[in-house]
Amino acid sequence: MPGPPGHTASDPARWAEAVTRFGSLPPKDRALLIKTLAAAAEAKPFDAACRLKVWEQLREEIGKHRQFADADWSMDDASLKQLEAIADELEPRDTTERFSYLFDWHPSLPGVDARDFEAYQSELASQRREAVKATLDASGLDGIKQLARRCAAWSHP
Repeated sequence: MPGPPGHTASDPARWAEAVTRFGSLPPKDRALLIKTLAAAAEAKPFDAACRLKVWEQLREEIGKHRQFADADWSMDDASLKQLEAIADELEPRDTTERFSYLFDWHPSLPGVDARDFEAYQSELASQRREAVKATLDASGLDGIKQLARRCAAWSHP
């Protein structure tokens, strides 16, 4: 989709940045950008690194807005469902890329209230176990090593 230089539609790498601003847009503008992002994701103009970055940002934004659904700044359910469909399209198939966010410092977990410490910790532990099992099944110990290297909470200089 053509646009001026640096315009998001003509520069797939800028979508990750744009996604962080969807919540502050008026509904009509948000709907247009979501539609444009959906078309871009379907057309697959993203290289692997950009695809991952956009997916990670979508996952984070969706989680934040789902967690605080009652906040004035939170996006409406219809917008979030559209973004979830785009995120599903962009989701990496590689387990180390798909699961590394679970080992970040405080990942957002849709459907889990992070203010309920016990429930959050229990669900996080469960999802981490599933991620490790899936990674082991798919890639063995090498996959676990790659997963550890991608995890912000375990990164070493």
